[in-house]
Amino acid sequence: MILAAAVAVSGCSSVAGSGTAAPGAGSGTGAPADTAASGDVLLSQEDSPLAAFAPLIWGGPGAFAFSGDAAIEALLAPCMRDAGFEYTLPAGDGVSPMLGPVGAAERATEEWVERNGYGLAHSLSAMEALMEAAIEYVDPNEEYLSSLSESEASAYFEALYGPGATDEDWEAMREAGPDDYDWESAGCYGSATLQTQNAGTDAYSDPKYQNLLASMGSVYVGLYSDPSLQALERSWASCMADAGYSGFTAKQDAFNFVAEAQGGISDTLEYDSEGGVSFGAGQEAVAAATQLEIDVALADFHCAEALDYAQKTLKVQFALEARFVDDNRAELDALRAEYPAMQ
Repeated sequence: MILAAAVAVSGCSSVAGSGTAAPGAGSGTGAPADTAASGDVLLSQEDSPLAAFAPLIWGGPGAFAFSGDAAIEALLAPCMRDAGFEYTLPAGDGVSPMLGPVGAAERATEEWVERNGYGLAHSLSAMEALMEAAIEYVDPNEEYLSSLSESEASAYFEALYGPGATDEDWEAMREAGPDDYDWESAGCYGSATLQTQNAGTDAYSDPKYQNLLASMGSVYVGLYSDPSLQALERSWASCMADAGYSGFTAKQDAFNFVAEAQGGISDTLEYDSEGGVSFGAGQEAVAAATQLEIDVALADFHCAEALDYAQKTLKVQFALEARFVDDNRAELDALRAEYPAMQ
């Protein structure tokens, strides 16, 4: 997605740094978020000149929220009833026990970073909870399925997932690619998937606006080539070297370094289908990776805070975005007028 570049600039991979807007700040229209005692404006991502257009690209109000399997499950029961079968929704809300959604303001505090680093290590430990949940899970439709004859059960699964694919079907799908998969032939699950994955994406897929949306990427290319931010990155790298972490040239490098260090650890986690999950030989590796993450993230936080990294970056970013909006105002307004329901 095009706007992901804006998030990468000062989003989750850059939890470190001061300058987060005060609670309730930001109107999404580019208006000042708040004013510090010194008279400087405190900026946040909500103040982005492109914020008002984000729902059109990401799919409607609250589009950053993830519906996922829960939205699909909600459509399965009525579809299966129409096919003549019972279907009971699984218990729960479809939210996995991973690190929950955290606002940028909370991430940009020393207290949060001291506990969580960049938030990556928690994903490793949360795998244990996910696997344990999978072991304990009981399909609410199991009893109903056991009451069906073999032919009825076969018809049930065909209604739910569609007829089984032949070797020719699989070969055709491999050649066509996932984007060309025929969800309409995949039963109720395919129909529900088709409905949810297309919700709110019309504007992003509209051929009339492809050039406009693609050109947004050039905004962030300009960001990384801005002389003042290149100097800021060098200052940040020097600060990190003084803290014991040399070799970085850009702030994103710290996050990437931690992510790479944790990349192979999940492969060491042991899965016991009877007794639950234990980290086994990977337990020490997880603990070491967690401490490394926190240490690097804290150094990143302190360097970014000392340099006012977040505010300086947002200032340049928003100036480039404002120029883009001014240069493309007519087309952006046409986009908003054509897709009012997605705002």
